[in-house]
Amino acid sequence: MHLQRTLMPVFQPAEETGAGAQAMIDDGLFKRFPKPSAILGQHVMVGSSGDISTRSGAITSAGDSLQIRMFGRGAHGSMPQASIDPVVMAAATVLRLQTIVSREISPTDAAVVTVGSLQAGTKENVIPDEAIIKLNVRTFDEDVRKRVLAYLARRFDFGPAVLPHQ
Repeated sequence: MHLQRTLMPVFQPAEETGAGAQAMIDDGLFKRFPKPSAILGQHVMVGSSGDISTRSGAITSAGDSLQIRMFGRGAHGSMPQASIDPVVMAAATVLRLQTIVSREISPTDAAVVTVGSLQAGTKENVIPDEAIIKLNVRTFDEDVRKRVLAYLARRFDFGPAVLPHQ
């Protein structure tokens, strides 16, 4: 069988954040080029240059990125009793986040919760007012994803916007 179709490779910038595709659409991608009837999404993986590989089943995981913002009350480092220290709150939270996979998810299911960023304060002698934790959740199974995100929503009051569609 011979199919005659046009192939239009499109290389999306900023694919990890999803901002690249939207920027391309906002820049008039479909005004300059015809809207495709099908899109095949690919992801760059480790391998030899020029090789294309595939296999049956899941190859990459779903990815959800979240931010936890913790509010405290800053104070001078010499007066910690006057503060509500968000750095200590953040440290305890990071340790608790590490137990989600080992205590909330069955050992037969795959999930990863990564804390990739913890930001708080700018000076060694000042307790800041807030701390920000940025984390990434990776799952292969939609039910596992729902359980992890539901746990995070309950624990950190993310609300219904974070929960996957039921």
